[in-house]
Amino acid sequence: MRDRVAGPGLGGIRGDHAVINPAMGTMFQVLRGLLLILWIALLIATVGSPC
Repeated sequence: MRDRVAGPGLGGIRGDHAVINPAMGTMFQVLRGLLLILWIALLIATVGSPC
């Protein structure tokens, strides 16, 4: 059996199935988007404050 690699620096492949189900992956993507919006809002509030 040859040693397959997932990508540059990602290590070996552990099977041919997803690690998490599609609903969980979608939830994590939505959470990432919300955290990005929060981060941008905090950045604007910090830079735009008249201190």
